[in-house]
Amino acid sequence: MKKLLMALLCTLVLGPALALGAQEESSHHRLHERIKRLESRLETAPTSSHGATGVAAPSHAVEKLGTVLANWSERITLSGLLEIEACYVDVDFDKARGEAGSDLVLATVELGIDAELTDSTSAHVLLLWEEDATEPIEVDEAFIVLDGIADTPTWIRAGKIYIPFGNFTSNMISDPLTLVLGETHASALEVGFKLGGIYALAYVFNGDIDAAGKDDHIDNFGAQLGYSMEREGFRLGAGISYINNLIDSDCWGDEFQDFGGYEINASIGGFGAHAVVEAGAFNFIAEYVCAVDDPEYLATSTGAVEKRDAVQVWNLEAGYMFTLMNKETLVAIAYQGTKNAESMFPQGYAAEDDELDFLPAQRYMAMVGAEIFPYTSLALEYAHDEYRNDDRADIVTMQLALKF
Repeated sequence: MKKLLMALLCTLVLGPALALGAQEESSHHRLHERIKRLESRLETAPTSSHGATGVAAPSHAVEKLGTVLANWSERITLSGLLEIEACYVDVDFDKARGEAGSDLVLATVELGIDAELTDSTSAHVLLLWEEDATEPIEVDEAFIVLDGIADTPTWIRAGKIYIPFGNFTSNMISDPLTLVLGETHASALEVGFKLGGIYALAYVFNGDIDAAGKDDHIDNFGAQLGYSMEREGFRLGAGISYINNLIDSDCWGDEFQDFGGYEINASIGGFGAHAVVEAGAFNFIAEYVCAVDDPEYLATSTGAVEKRDAVQVWNLEAGYMFTLMNKETLVAIAYQGTKNAESMFPQGYAAEDDELDFLPAQRYMAMVGAEIFPYTSLALEYAHDEYRNDDRADIVTMQLALKF
């Protein structure tokens, strides 16, 4: 970054001089004589009240500009991620013939900009493009962080963020089912406090799905309480979280709105708990996300209320890191599952004969990945899904990723 900025500066400074090289030789001579006469006058000119002559200003301005650009290059960090994925899917429908397919996509393009402006102020912007999902490019994250408020271990974060509900850490290429249920993306205000390894935070935002008869207000909220610690060869992170309207999550909320014809009769609270442990070469991940309220759906055409059961989702993973042919290699296995996933929508919602349900009842996974070059990794994942209606799916995914 610093080299790029200095190159731009050199271009600005040297550009006019290079343009002079295209003039005739006589023009050079006349210009040279004029400069000599000007310098002769300046040598006898009185100094200004600030102790500088007119000839010193340009070089001083250039030096000052160079210092400013250098400081900015030290405060701004660029990062990026490219993920190319190839996948093969084989679906076995219980009531219809099976189907298979494959695809190759540029799954993810991310460009992050982080600015550490002062010890207490920072900003983050993340641009995202996903093939067939976020076209054209969109601002995925953009927020300001104020840290150390009033000389206390308190922070404020405001902007477009992923709401701090759940954790969703995974060794796998595919998103865990806990993320599918709980990840929420919105413009929000977050206030947090950390003391030692204990942290607590609370947040508010305006959700997309309001209960029937409710106005559009900043009435979504939640909190998270956690603990993290690290010692030689051991790391632990654990926490619990709450959100007052879990159906506002990205996947569940979008699917419910697309279904149409219904509103929620009341907000559906959500609870999450997670623990991530790293012990030497091993890591263990456990996460549980659920609705704490039974969904109540109001049919907009009849006014009838339909009560369903609260959904539960979990993810359990184990991973082992080792060296293979001088390359860091990770192998991992996972078991994920759901309960009452069919109750996430009114009874009129049902998968077609040639479609899978919204969430599987069980998912078994295995993954192996390695850093094949600096900043570059290659991973292979296998997933087997089983659904309540006896549908099954096998998915093989290969991912080439570059992160800088």
